[in-house]
Amino acid sequence: MSVSSTSTRPDHEVVVIGAGPGGIAAGAKLKKAGITDFVILDRSDAPGGTWQHYTYPGISVDTPVLFYQYTFEPDPNWPRLFPSGAELQAYHLRVARKYGLDAHFRVNTEVVREVWDDREHCWRLHLADGTVLTARFVISGIGAFVTPKDAPLPGLDTFEGFIQRPGRWDNSFDHRGKKVAIVGTGASAVQIIAAIAPEVQRLTVFQRTPPWCLPRPNVLLWPIRPLLYVPGLVTMVRRGALSVLDIASRRIMHWQPSDQVTVPAMQRFDRGARILYRAYLFAMVRNRQARRGLMPSYGPLTKRPTANSRFLPSFNRDNVELVTEAVDHFTERGVVSASGREVEADMVIMATGHEMYSEPMDYRIGQIVGRDGFDLAAFWREHGMQAYDSCSVPGVPNRFMLSGPYSWYAIDWHEIVERGADHAVHAITLATQRKATMMEVRKDVHDAFHAEQYRAVSKVLPYFNTVNKHVNTYYRNSHGDFPFPLLGGVFNAEHRARNFPADVYEYSTVPVGELAGERAG
Repeated sequence: MSVSSTSTRPDHEVVVIGAGPGGIAAGAKLKKAGITDFVILDRSDAPGGTWQHYTYPGISVDTPVLFYQYTFEPDPNWPRLFPSGAELQAYHLRVARKYGLDAHFRVNTEVVREVWDDREHCWRLHLADGTVLTARFVISGIGAFVTPKDAPLPGLDTFEGFIQRPGRWDNSFDHRGKKVAIVGTGASAVQIIAAIAPEVQRLTVFQRTPPWCLPRPNVLLWPIRPLLYVPGLVTMVRRGALSVLDIASRRIMHWQPSDQVTVPAMQRFDRGARILYRAYLFAMVRNRQARRGLMPSYGPLTKRPTANSRFLPSFNRDNVELVTEAVDHFTERGVVSASGREVEADMVIMATGHEMYSEPMDYRIGQIVGRDGFDLAAFWREHGMQAYDSCSVPGVPNRFMLSGPYSWYAIDWHEIVERGADHAVHAITLATQRKATMMEVRKDVHDAFHAEQYRAVSKVLPYFNTVNKHVNTYYRNSHGDFPFPLLGGVFNAEHRARNFPADVYEYSTVPVGELAGERAG
């Protein structure tokens, strides 16, 4: 798309990319701030994000729902402590409708490239249909798990049965009474295995690394529902839990560890946890061979823990088999293990992970191009994941991330994306007050912030890179970094997002002459 000789007003003041929990939070907060010229794009055919995409059997949340909802819109009517995916999707749609966001959604719209226009001070968003949408500001509400990806196993395209993926589940295929193989035992696979084991003729579970799977009592909430209606009570419970996390977050910043002390302590913690888990496995799984295969060789904090009370008992069923050797390849009829054994299947489930927002190699060169040709993917690949306050990067003006590097400061995903939205809305408000058309975080402020966070998080890196270095985990990216926690205090992080000083950003405005062609806004 060529640039016109006269600058024009962008199509929208703000474009939010992603209509999941983050995009909905951003939309609600933009409206509250009086910003109404925005659109929320999503590549799917409806808003909801994870809870719209993921509809596989048994899907539900692993976090107690009292902590897994918007802080500005608590719902006292949840039926159970761990609601289903459909219930969570309905909740997010209700919130979007209440805050008048339906008119702002633009679905079936995928952004494939973002390019900053240096002259017109706007983003040119290249869409999958070949069109270009322009925006003064961009808020990226893309979640942590970006796109499902298959393990690079040969022959998958030759398999003549049905292939399912957790993030693209086709509910039109009836798996009941079928021979099913599932590759992977991550969080989604744990829920799927527990749900379909009683329904299929045979279920073969190909496992690379056994998960830590804890019990999850999904109790009914109606006995305490009157308490959930008490104004402020749920908020008080949440803040109380966050107060404990706040103390730990602040103390880590001042902790001066020694590897001679911390590594042995971490090893003792892992040994103790494995002793307890082995006893739990003994109580839950009767088959000795399955018990041995389900016993993790790593610590419980190395990978994302799972919680499901029906997963482990599934391996007591005669129709469920655990295979702990690697998958070698696929054939027309099924899956072949490393020893050459072929397992025939009518359906194969590829639960083998996602592209991750924390992995620099999962960002494509040329996908996000900022000022003077600054390539965000190239920067992160060379220097590691980093952003000021987890939201903005020098060289990438007018663009904010709701869940950027080092953003996990609290318990709940909603709290994380709300904090990112607070930062973005505060920043846009500051620019508007100054009549600025471009704002960019100062490099010295960004670098100082990242250095402080990196030093703090590095104190726990030995747990991943020394004690549990033998385990593949997305908590440790290709740089050997752990770019997840935002340390320094929960309440400090929340306050900073809403009140950071204006001078952490630099501002500029398109010259008046170049704006002569703007239409009335």
